[in-house]
Amino acid sequence: MDNSPCRVVQHSGGTVVVPHGATGWSAQVNGYANAWRALPAAVKHVLVLRDNPKMRTTTLGCVERALERHHDAGRACAQPRARAPERDPAAVAAAHLRRPGVRTIDLTRLLCDRRACFPVIGGALAYKDIHHFTAVFSATLGPYVTRRVDALGLR
Repeated sequence: MDNSPCRVVQHSGGTVVVPHGATGWSAQVNGYANAWRALPAAVKHVLVLRDNPKMRTTTLGCVERALERHHDAGRACAQPRARAPERDPAAVAAAHLRRPGVRTIDLTRLLCDRRACFPVIGGALAYKDIHHFTAVFSATLGPYVTRRVDALGLR
């Protein structure tokens, strides 16, 4: 039997079929939970990477202008933490599911402090658009994800 991990992704912002009497949010959360419950016993671990905070459509322009003015682009173009992280149905489903092996890794603390979320971190442009990381920044997250996976005992 192949012990390779199975990888799937979510499409935030996608549409779902909402059963009568439910909300779009509950349909998404229940959809993840039901899918994970239906996995065969051979699947021992489901690892959810919590969706990253979102930037604004104006963020990249802000970064460019801040750099031209020799300002700290990360701070000048930061988004309020109260607004940037959105609800993540997969993370919520993982938190409420009573299935062993379903865990979440939340990297928000690497992207935000108590008040703000930053588009430039450690001198690297973190976002290539409102919600996708640049390849350079993604590579810097590898060691953090690896340590978290090891701490969860999933390897």
